[in-house]
Amino acid sequence: MKKIIILIVSFMAFNLCFASNPELYLFLGGDSAKDHIKEIDNPPVKGAQIVYSWKRLEPLEDSYDFSAIEEDYQLLKKYHKKLFVQLQDKSFEIKHTPVPKYLQSDVYDNGVLRQTDFAGEGQPLGAGWVTKQ
Repeated sequence: MKKIIILIVSFMAFNLCFASNPELYLFLGGDSAKDHIKEIDNPPVKGAQIVYSWKRLEPLEDSYDFSAIEEDYQLLKKYHKKLFVQLQDKSFEIKHTPVPKYLQSDVYDNGVLRQTDFAGEGQPLGAGWVTKQ
């Protein structure tokens, strides 16, 4: 048993030697990087995580628009920051449907399902949409 513990501790210590330092990223939700220049241009900040909905990236069937990602990427690059892209196919608000309109048709069985989100004890229930799998 003692040998196993020594082996596990040695393995963990060895892996720590090669681990990179944690980096600070701002979560901007669906906002553009240009709306947060002051926060981005802060030395400890290494980049930004930005949410892009499927609907935004594919406005029409088989027609893609990555200009928002490109714009955010170029702006962050100018400040020597990284972009963490979060592709979103669900929402947490009823008024925002995250999938392209063409999926919300009979051909795709309306494409989405209403979801309920339990935010925690004493918090109100949230609702939104999730893409059918």
